[in-house]
Amino acid sequence: MATITLAVEGMICDTCVANLNGVMRAMAGVNHLHVTLHPGQVEIDYDPDITGLDDFREAIEMAGFELG
Repeated sequence: MATITLAVEGMICDTCVANLNGVMRAMAGVNHLHVTLHPGQVEIDYDPDITGLDDFREAIEMAGFELG
């Protein structure tokens, strides 16, 4: 198990938070996450044998945001 906190740019409302939550919770290997609007970040507990930073970047971009 590993934990990473990433800055996310472009979230402006609670709907943005919900959208990112939905996309990332569906990812294989993500065990827990916490998305915060201010300061615009996501903390992810994950299995590094299954997923990692490149997958997180792709999911964040698919949700319409940028990795900060």
